[in-house]
Amino acid sequence: IPFLLFSAPVLATALLGAAYLSFFPT
Repeated sequence: IPFLLFSAPVLATALLGAAYLSFFPT
């Protein structure tokens, strides 16, 4: 499913971004 292949890395990036911002708030 192309949508799943596209959304999986996007969700992973969003989670990593949220974790990064929680550790390094600006």
